[in-house]
Parts: sequence; structure tokens; C-alpha cells
Amino acid sequence: MHKARPGWVWAIAVWHFGGTALLFLFLILVYSGAVHMTALHRAKWDGAVSHTHIANLIVAFLLLTGTWLLFQLRKSAFYAYCAVLAGNCLICAWIALAKGMAALPRTPVLVLSLGLPLIFCIYSKHLVKKKILV
Repeated sequence: MHKARPGWVWAIAVWHFGGTALLFLFLILVYSGAVHMTALHRAKWDGAVSHTHIANLIVAFLLLTGTWLLFQLRKSAFYAYCAVLAGNCLICAWIALAKGMAALPRTPVLVLSLGLPLIFCIYSKHLVKKKILV
């Protein structure tokens, strides 16, 4: 029996996969030279990209994996989202310990990096209890 995907599953999938596709497109346009940047902006961009930590890449990959599993209506999406939340908590703790509390991202970034995975954990657990995710 085929189960219909709830609307929020579609919204989460479109948001994450669409956002990732746009990010990749923007990266291609920047590095191909199609998007012109001033020298100052290019230096800031290159500095931000070159300092990407492996932990952030792992968390981003887990987030996309969780979204794919959610779209496939798999119960393991819950565990992937819990791993994203735990990973972001560990990254925040590492930043606070290594660089001090002042180095933590501003409140909106913290809300997004901790709040959204928490919401996704709660939502996917709700779908597991309703037996939508199997």
C-alpha cells in the first residue's frame, strides 16, 4: 500500500533540496566567473569557503540524508535528524570551549542550527508514532 506524503514532508524536501540546488548553482556561477565579485567580496567568499570545517560538512550531509529518508517515509529519518541536532550541539560546544562564548553565532543562526533540527526530530517522531514513517 502506498502512503501519501504529508504536506510538511513535501515542504521540508523542497526547502532542503531546492536550497542545496541553488547553493550549488551559485557556487558554479561564482567559480566559473559568471557572477562578478569585487576583489574584497571575492576574498571574503574564498575565506569563508576555505574555512569550512569537516564537522559542518558532515552535519549538512546528515541533514540532506535525513530529508531524503523523510521523503522516502523511512523511520531512520528521525535518527538522522537527531544526529544533526547532536552534531550542531557539539559544534556549538566546541566553538564555545575553543574560542569563547563571544565566538558563537548570533541568535538567529543558533535558532536555525539548533531549533530546526529539533523541530524535525519532533515532527519525524510524530510521523513514526502515526506509522507514516516505517
